Amino acid sequence: MIDNPRFPHSVVIERVAESNDYWGSASEPIKIYDGECRYYIKRHASLNSDVLTSDCILSIPLQQLVVLKGDKITVSARGMVISGIVEDFYPSNLGINVYFKVVSN
Repeated sequence: MIDNPRFPHSVVIERVAESNDYWGSASEPIKIYDGECRYYIKRHASLNSDVLTSDCILSIPLQQLVVLKGDKITVSARGMVISGIVEDFYPSNLGINVYFKVVSN
C-alpha cells in the first residue's frame, strides 16, 4: 500500500497585531493556525520587475479558520521551509484554499 495522505505538509499562519502604544513598537505575532495542509504551486517562477515569484496554494482542512490578507505563512513541505504572505483565500469543499506568493531572488 502507498502512503499518500491528503494533507501531507504542515503550516503555521501568524498575524501581527497592530500596536496601540505611543512608540508604535511591534508586538508579538498571534498564531492563527498550526497544523496540517497540502501545499502546491499553481504557477512556477515568473519574472516580475527582475524578481522571481511563484504562485502557491495551501489547502487547509478547516472551514472555520479566519485568514486575512497580510497574514504570514510558513510551510514545511518536502524538506523545505517556504515563507510567504497571504494574498487571498476561498472556501473549498474540504476547508479553505489560501493563495500566496513566494519571492525568491
